[in-house]
Amino acid sequence: MNSKIYIDLAKYPFLADLDIFMKERLGIGTESLGILLDPTLPYIDIAVKRFKEIMKLGEKAIHQMKLLSAEEEVFSFYILLLILSTLNNKRVTERVITAFAKRFSKFLEDEHGKTLEAIAESLNINLKYLGPCGKELTAAITVNGVEIHICYDYAVHVIDYIKIVSKRLSQSISWKLTNQIVYKGWVYLDRHKTIRFLEEAIALKIYSSIKPIEPIPELTDLINNLRKYVGLTTPYVSKRIEIKHEKIGIELPKEIINVNAFPPCIRNIYELLTSGSNLSHQQRFAIATFLINIGMDLDEILELFKHTPDFNEKVARYQIEHLAGLRGSKKKYLPYSCETMKSLGMCVSECNVKNPLIAYLKNIRKSKAGGEKSENNAKE
Repeated sequence: MNSKIYIDLAKYPFLADLDIFMKERLGIGTESLGILLDPTLPYIDIAVKRFKEIMKLGEKAIHQMKLLSAEEEVFSFYILLLILSTLNNKRVTERVITAFAKRFSKFLEDEHGKTLEAIAESLNINLKYLGPCGKELTAAITVNGVEIHICYDYAVHVIDYIKIVSKRLSQSISWKLTNQIVYKGWVYLDRHKTIRFLEEAIALKIYSSIKPIEPIPELTDLINNLRKYVGLTTPYVSKRIEIKHEKIGIELPKEIINVNAFPPCIRNIYELLTSGSNLSHQQRFAIATFLINIGMDLDEILELFKHTPDFNEKVARYQIEHLAGLRGSKKKYLPYSCETMKSLGMCVSECNVKNPLIAYLKNIRKSKAGGEKSENNAKE
C-alpha cells in the first residue's frame, strides 16, 4: 500500500491489525485480549450500545453513531466481532455487518480516488484510480450508428471483480459481468458503483472474520442478555465445570504446590512460561486459572508471569485478580475443560479426565498414597 496515503482507522477499523494496534496503543498484544473486556474501559459499552441500536433500527442506526477516537472505534469493533462470533446467529450477524458496511460506505463517499485505491489494496483488490474521466469508452451504439461514450474513473481487475461480485451481488442483473464494460482484463466502473463494490468487499472481509468460537467465561452474562434481547431462547453457557475436591477423596493443602503433579498440558504451559516464552491468550488463561484453583498465592502467580517478554504488571495483576474473582464480575474462573483444551490444541496427553484440576488432584492422591506406602515399608 502507498505509504503516502493516510487511511483513518477510526473510519475503517476493519483494516487495523488488532495485535499490532494493541501493542502500539497498550503495549500488549492479542495474547492479552481480555484486557479489552475490562468493564472499567469504554469499549464493551460502545460495542453493546451499537449492537442494540442496529438490532432495533437496522441501517438507520448508523446515523446515530458518532465517529470516536481510533482506539474506541477499533477496540469496540473487534469486541463486536467477538460478540457476533459467540452468538453465532446468521440473522444477527447479517444485520450487524450490513449496517456497518453501509456506515463504512458513507465514509468512502468523501474519500479521494487514491484513498479508495489504497483501501482496495488493503482488501487485496486490484483497483486503479484513473482520474476524473480517466477512461472514455464506448458504452453502446444506437440504431442510427451513433456511439455513446461514458467516462470511467476506476477500473478493477476482472478476477477481483468476479471474486467479490460472485458472492452476493451476482443475483442482481446490473452487476453481471456481461453487463459491464470490460477492456483488456479490466472492468470499468464509475465512482458510485466503485464505492458500492468496495462496500461489498468490506462486508465480505468482516464476514470472513466471524467464526464460531468457544464460550468465553468473561462474556457469559453479557451474551445471555444479548441473546434475550434478539430473541434467542437457548442460553449461552460457558464451558466451566464445577469440581468438588471431596469427590476425589483428598484434602488438598493449599500452601503446598506440587509441580510434579501438574497434568501434562499444564506442565507444558508452565515450562513455557518459566522459560520466558510468549504465551497465547488461551495459554495464559489456562495456566492462571489452574494455579488460582490449586491455591497458589496471587503474588506468586504474578511473579511467574514476569518471565513473559511483554510483561506489564498493572495489566497482569488486573487479569489475575479478575480470574480469581476479586474484580469485574466477581466470579472465580475454572480452567478450560479437557475438551476445550483439545480443541485449542493445548492437550498433549490423554488423561481420561474432564478437567486438568481433576488430573492434578488424582496425581496428588497417588503421590500421597505412594508416600504412605513407603513409610509403612520403612516401619516394617
